[in-house]
Amino acid sequence: MCREWYSWHFPELVKIVNDNYLYAKVAKFIEDKAKLAEDKIPALTDIVGDEDKAKEIVEAAKASMGRILIFLGLTFASFSI
Repeated sequence: MCREWYSWHFPELVKIVNDNYLYAKVAKFIEDKAKLAEDKIPALTDIVGDEDKAKEIVEAAKASMGRILIFLGLTFASFSI
């Protein structure tokens, strides 16, 4: 469910992070892609295990064509990771 739901918000992430478990961890960390910035690269690197991939995610978030999500009562903790 996480990939399908979150891909409305950040569709480019599916092509960067292939593993379902890792995708859920990254989505939980990012939450709102509009708030993802360069200062998050070290923490994102810890999650994905690759600094270049973390930078690619940040750059993709900046240019993302995904929808804006309004978080109303749904928490990312509800995704089983």
